[in-house]
Formats: sequence, C-alpha cells, structure tokens
Amino acid sequence: AIAYTAAPFHLVNVYVRGDSLAEFWAMAFYPLVLLTGERLLDADRRGLNRILLFALAYAGLIISHNVSAMIFSPFLLLYLGWRWLGFDGDRRGLALRLTGGLLLALALSAWFWLPALGETGLAQTGPITAGYFHYSAHFRDLDQVQPDLLFDFDVAGGGAFRMGLLQLLLAAAGAGAWFWAGRRERLSWL
Repeated sequence: AIAYTAAPFHLVNVYVRGDSLAEFWAMAFYPLVLLTGERLLDADRRGLNRILLFALAYAGLIISHNVSAMIFSPFLLLYLGWRWLGFDGDRRGLALRLTGGLLLALALSAWFWLPALGETGLAQTGPITAGYFHYSAHFRDLDQVQPDLLFDFDVAGGGAFRMGLLQLLLAAAGAGAWFWAGRRERLSWL
C-alpha cells in the first residue's frame, strides 16, 4: 500500500505531464474497486449497500478515465473470477452480487461511455492514436527500475516512466513480510 501510494509516477502525472489529471484520479479508484469487490466476498454480510459501494467505485473509475478503466477491467474480472472459484460459500449468490454490481456500475456510468462508443465515427481519432500516441511507442524495455534511490523525473530520457528503486524495495519488503507471515501462521494467499 505504501509503495503504491508513494509511487513517484503519481507526481509525474500531476506535475510533469500535467495533462493526466484524469488518469491520476483513476489510479485512486484501483484500490477502492478492489476493496469493495473484496467486501462483496464476505459471506456473512450480503447487504445491498456492498453492491452499491462496489458499483459506485467502479463507475467512478469508468467516469474518471475511460482508458484506465479499459486497462483495469480485464484484471478486475480475472481477480473476481479467481476469487469466485476459491469461494467456499454460496457461489450462485456471489455470482449474482458480482454481476449485479458490475451491471449497476455500467448503468451508472452509461451517460459517459455509451456516447463515447456510439460517436467514435464522428470524431477524428487518427491524431490521438498514431505516431507518438500509438500504444506500441510506450512499452518499456528491460530498464523498468531506476538505479538510484532518488527518483529522476526526466521525461525526455524516459526515466520518469520507470519504477523508483525505493518503491521496488518497499514492494519487495512487503512481499517478503507476506511470505514470512503466511508460512508462520498459515494464512491464506490473500
């Protein structure tokens, strides 16, 4: 959580790129969508408020930045499907809650994404999907992590789009603590 919250890329979005405030806000919804989705898995409490909170969080992600929602949605569906397969309780009820939450989120945000999809042919999308803006120009090579502890915000050299070394060390420490605690107390994978 600390590594994600303190990721220097959030600062890059706000202060270096400057035009990515929508993407910055969308990144705040990722953990919230996962948390509310995880709360739907609680077999003891099946209230409609959990479905509504999940739907509001996911709709907030869709409305804040549609491209981020498109990138995140397959991972969300895989995660929820994986958790559904390992669920010990009523799988049918859980499937209905998850489906209801996803459909409600799509309905709440339909005023945003439905016109965007329906009117794509009426907009000039060539300039924003070709050349520098084509997705293939933004894949990282093997230099995924900056070698210094202090983060380099240089956009021209591509350093701003790499993970900070301190962030990697925090994530590795968290993974090590999770592994150690799981072996010691036999915790579940979550």
